[in-house]
Amino acid sequence: MKTKIILLLIGSIVLGFKYIPGEKEKSISQLEQTSRFYCAIGKGGTRVHTERQQFKESFLFKQGTDGYHSFKVPAIIRTKRGTLLAFCEGIKKSSDDAIERHIVYKRSMNNGTNWSDLEVLFSKEAGDCSSPTPVADMKTGDVFVFMSYQDEQQNKAGKASTRAGITKWGQRRVYLRTSLDDGQSWEDPQDLTKTLLPRHYTWDIVGPGHGIQLQYGPKAERLIVPALGRNIYSDNHGGSWRSQPIKSGTSEGTIVQLCNGDLLRNDRAEAGAFQARKRRQVSTSSNNGNSWSIWKSSEDLIDSPGPGSLIRYNHSYPQRLVFINAATTLGGLVNQKKMTVKVSYDEGRTWPVERLLDANNGGYSSLVRTEDNQIASVQELRENNNRSSSIKFRRFNLSWVLNGKPEPVK
Repeated sequence: MKTKIILLLIGSIVLGFKYIPGEKEKSISQLEQTSRFYCAIGKGGTRVHTERQQFKESFLFKQGTDGYHSFKVPAIIRTKRGTLLAFCEGIKKSSDDAIERHIVYKRSMNNGTNWSDLEVLFSKEAGDCSSPTPVADMKTGDVFVFMSYQDEQQNKAGKASTRAGITKWGQRRVYLRTSLDDGQSWEDPQDLTKTLLPRHYTWDIVGPGHGIQLQYGPKAERLIVPALGRNIYSDNHGGSWRSQPIKSGTSEGTIVQLCNGDLLRNDRAEAGAFQARKRRQVSTSSNNGNSWSIWKSSEDLIDSPGPGSLIRYNHSYPQRLVFINAATTLGGLVNQKKMTVKVSYDEGRTWPVERLLDANNGGYSSLVRTEDNQIASVQELRENNNRSSSIKFRRFNLSWVLNGKPEPVK
């Protein structure tokens, strides 16, 4: 037994697969011997569905508390130390998008059982701070949070407001805050608009949701944050940031690295594509984001259209991706319902496992795997006849998602 484990550890170092104690052991012969597959391979069913189902939920950011009318657009990540950091927009006076907003956050050091008091990450006069999109560097431990910002005189064109529409480059800006101590304190905000906002843009949005760090391949340790029409990335652990364009026609994306090293981006469809297919749009890159395939509809992922969240749950056999969105083809805020968790066993091609998380409510959401191997979700919850919004925290295990049914692997 000791010999098998030692060999597995050696193989995992060579092939980029992380051995996790307690998971089903794989021999070296069960690992793909090619530079284009970095996860473990194997065969046989699992007994995950027989484990005790676990599910807990609570309000994380409650409307009408801490001086805020509403909370929207959540994001959650796990740091190198295992701390959960949850962010969202704190809206001061109403649930209207065209109003003063701050970026606020809380920390949990026990997988979401307890949380710190609310702290303000970013506020700027009476301006509109929005779309927190964090990413954690799992080597250095540093945490980076990208945000969008516009001043109190500007408003998204087309919104009902007395403020002027955003019609010029730079009226919508890109900001970054960095923590070197696990989210306990933050360096001064950096305005990276000149570097990261393409010159032909007027409206812009970073994320929302979270970024990733590449685990393997020639660009291992690269940090990537999805944004409108592009990905923002760093190859020097956040020392500097650049952007790469993607194909147009989508917004509000989420991204993962596949086991062959490719990138998969999963986006909300813009109006034309939504009307045609009513599905999530997916694109892949085989060269670390330098170029991307054309957008295609994911047949298993119907869309409202709205935001979604995608994570890799594990690299061991069987590999799983987990996704959440409002699984309905009805558009409009009031139809953001049927929040559904889905699992893929073939790198996002199909999604055979699903469970309804919230039948009657939903909206922007974000997923993360906790240090104790559960799945955590932060999700908008509309209240008071859609006039206010809170953020719900939910934590559940794979057995809960499977709900007594065996995993579809052989």
